[in-house]
Amino acid sequence: MLLITTLDDIAWLTNCRGTDIDYNPVFFSYALFYVQEGQERLDLFTNPQKVADIQDYLSTHKINVLPYEDINQVLEKLASENDKKVGVHTNTCNAALWNILKDKAGVELKDNIVQFTKAEKNETE
Repeated sequence: MLLITTLDDIAWLTNCRGTDIDYNPVFFSYALFYVQEGQERLDLFTNPQKVADIQDYLSTHKINVLPYEDINQVLEKLASENDKKVGVHTNTCNAALWNILKDKAGVELKDNIVQFTKAEKNETE
């Protein structure tokens, strides 16, 4: 799985926009992207009330909404499980989350794959 902490990447990945920050179409959130074949999904940590009206869209795209505040305890649990690997991009991860993950055996340093994916262009572009 991959921890995504950059708001613009989460907005792009979910194709959702928000109004949490003036003049920016992003919303306060974290995401855990499960990339294991056959189990692809995204856990979106945000205010569930703000996405209640698009719950059908999110469910259709295998996006589970969890409370924003739950990210710490979920990461602590995942990082302590020996059979789980959590990928994290240290240049974009905040200090609070990095302190939870930094000494755990199940943590791998990863590039921000969403940035690479956003950079790919289709024929029209």
